[in-house]
Amino acid sequence: MIGAGEIRVKLKHNPKQLYEHQVEALEVLKEIDQHESFKSVLVIPTGGGKTLTACWWLLNGALNNKKKVLWLAHRQLLLEQAAKTFELNAYADVMTNRWGFNYRIISGTHQSTQMIERTDDLLIVSKDSLAKRVKSLDRWLKGEKELYIIVDEAHHASAPTYEKILNHLQSKVPNMKLLGLTATPFRSDARHLSEVFPDDIAYKIDLTDLIKRGILSLPHFEECQTDLVLELTKEEQKKLELEDWIPSEIAIKMAKHKLRNAMIVRQYDYKKYGQTIVFAINRVHALVLKSLFEKSGVKCGVIISRETDDILEMKQFSAENEAVITSYQCGEINILINVNILTEGVDLPQTRSVFLTRPTTSATLMTQMIGRALRGSKAGGTNEAYIVSFIDDWQDKINWVNAKTLMNEQKELREGELSDRVEKIYEQISFAKLEEYIHLLDASIDTTQLESIPFIKRIPLGMYAFTLVDRGIERSHQILIYDSTKRRYDYLIAQLPQFFNYHQIKGEITSPHLLQKLSDICARRCFLGELIPAYDERDIKALLQYFSVHQEAPPFIPFEQLDRERVDLSKVAQTIIDEHLTRSEQRAYIDQLWNSPESLFSIYFHKKVFFMRQLNIELRKLVEGETHGVS
Repeated sequence: MIGAGEIRVKLKHNPKQLYEHQVEALEVLKEIDQHESFKSVLVIPTGGGKTLTACWWLLNGALNNKKKVLWLAHRQLLLEQAAKTFELNAYADVMTNRWGFNYRIISGTHQSTQMIERTDDLLIVSKDSLAKRVKSLDRWLKGEKELYIIVDEAHHASAPTYEKILNHLQSKVPNMKLLGLTATPFRSDARHLSEVFPDDIAYKIDLTDLIKRGILSLPHFEECQTDLVLELTKEEQKKLELEDWIPSEIAIKMAKHKLRNAMIVRQYDYKKYGQTIVFAINRVHALVLKSLFEKSGVKCGVIISRETDDILEMKQFSAENEAVITSYQCGEINILINVNILTEGVDLPQTRSVFLTRPTTSATLMTQMIGRALRGSKAGGTNEAYIVSFIDDWQDKINWVNAKTLMNEQKELREGELSDRVEKIYEQISFAKLEEYIHLLDASIDTTQLESIPFIKRIPLGMYAFTLVDRGIERSHQILIYDSTKRRYDYLIAQLPQFFNYHQIKGEITSPHLLQKLSDICARRCFLGELIPAYDERDIKALLQYFSVHQEAPPFIPFEQLDRERVDLSKVAQTIIDEHLTRSEQRAYIDQLWNSPESLFSIYFHKKVFFMRQLNIELRKLVEGETHGVS
């Protein structure tokens, strides 16, 4: 893209389909945008589309409503990626209020801050270019009450340059809406990030979630021991641990080590690894590896991050790097060797493998390097990826980040968070099902139809959870969705906009008579026939009230199949029958299930009497008579 111009809105629907997690993130961002100001972080792993998510949000919101946007990044590639993403997604169904908007890219190779115009809607700026001339924004900001700011790769936001820029902006604009984008806000970043983004994480999805959904590849980890022994002084060791910096003498030794380099080249097999990104130690190492790969018949290219104050020289470096990246994207070269440049930004979905020839003490950097190979099949990448680490002997003096261990730690942390979330969800279900449990205990109420269906069909697929204000008091409401009612609720919710328009309902429904009338119509349209479990009229009324206030469906929380199976009493009953448990063994087994901290039974059934009653029903369904009923 050129350094400045107008992005015209394309008068058709955007063909790009967002992933589920991106839609979820946009809903959250839409909510926080209701505040006058905020400072939050959006966390989406590399390959999960955080740039697209942020651009879509700004196109649909800020830019659509003629608000000014400042996009900050620390690398030129990130600036160009953002600009391209805005251009590719400016469609009429995303931007409904405007025909177009003006953008400008500010960096050493694009335009200078002196060229900023008052009419610019979107500035995409290198933080280094701006830090020296931050006051050049004053004329652009004059009279503005609100400013949207994006900090790309937000784990860098605690740097002094960002601090200087953000402090100046805060002094010029009353309401600052600051959103940081990052793949990995690790604990080491937490203190610094919380100072820049005190409103914490707005939305987060984990690497393992995206792998399960096919958006990221399934990684295979390999380790190659080089047998290269390296020694550090205490001072070097301390500096390396603090700054992730390999002393130059040791870096040169690693870069020129013939056996180590030969191992790296011999390890590569195109049929297995496909197109591969190699993270080299330094420029010397990158050039040595390039020469060795080419001698072995492998086509490869090198890109290197270089710092210079010479604008012409910088443009030349940039053009050279872009040419190499294009060759890799077109499949003309199989290996892309880089130094300090491909950890962030740049879309290279065809990458199947990464070779980690440089160690790091940074969990953030390691995750970014791994992420280069994790673009999944749904995102135009590969189903599987290879992460190959070359391990040197540092005599156990340095706590290097291990790729496989890092992924496992993230998974364990995520599983712990998920377990807490599942328990909270099932607590909500338990309270919503109390009436059903009580009916099953009441002999005067006929529950034979409910008892007759498979128990798993009585466990919800998910729920709509929301709050309603009733006579000034906020009350929570859960609509449990079952196999029997899911299709009916999906249809009802899809029809609600047209339904409200047809009945000329604008604003909140306050009339009980009108609410009853509308509920009756919905029941006749959507819930005819025998449904077990049945729908509840109160749920339809609550849904109508929510939609009348918010003009959208309430949030839906799905339950994983594995979590549903964890409270399936038919399996418990089957175990009791299959194992031929005696009365005392049955009681011991049931007590263990009820009291186990890992079990969901005590949360889901709320009281043991409800649990026992329904277990007895399942037992009676398996055998004739009631001889296996547990008292």
